Amino acid sequence: MRTYWAWLRTKFWWLLAANGFVAFLVFCGFGLGWKHGSITAPNLPAWFLILAVVPALMGASLRLRTTRHSELAVLPLLFIPVPTLLWVAGSLLLGILYLLVSLIAHLFGHGRVN
Repeated sequence: MRTYWAWLRTKFWWLLAANGFVAFLVFCGFGLGWKHGSITAPNLPAWFLILAVVPALMGASLRLRTTRHSELAVLPLLFIPVPTLLWVAGSLLLGILYLLVSLIAHLFGHGRVN
């Protein structure tokens, strides 16, 4: 675990760039949703929370790094990319599973899987 954490500490700027990219996507998604009209009063508090948390994590990480807490500076940056990677991996695995089930059903003559 120590070697992994040491490796992770060396990737600070990559994690910060990944968080910056996610923040850009979040702000673009908010802007497009606002323009499209899909962001309405019931979901505005959730959006404002998201719009506040994403830059706050980046700011907290930079603040920790400037105050010479470089070991802890990586921790806030892991809150966005790690769950995102887990979500993408789970989506891919479930998609592959669905394709396998539909292929097996098609091979045995059932045609459709709904």
